[in-house]
Amino acid sequence: MRVPTTDWLYWIHNADAGVLGTALGDWFAEDQSLNLGFIWASVLGAPIFVAALWFGYRFGLTKPWYWTAIVVCRTWGTDLGDMLVSCSGR
Repeated sequence: MRVPTTDWLYWIHNADAGVLGTALGDWFAEDQSLNLGFIWASVLGAPIFVAALWFGYRFGLTKPWYWTAIVVCRTWGTDLGDMLVSCSGR
């Protein structure tokens, strides 16, 4: 399995993917037209995350699939973390 070289371009893409994933997670949970909330956004994010992993391994972990998996993971992680915090009463 190959992963991208960790040069300066990798870190720029990593920051971009992290910010995009976090913004998508917040959007899915808080968008008024979707009306999902943190719990449903977390539940729906799980199969999307598994699908991204499956596609990456099925078609080869190329750079586009690698970065897609990072964005999807950050999206799901944002919703999952927000859901856990909201359920804990803090």
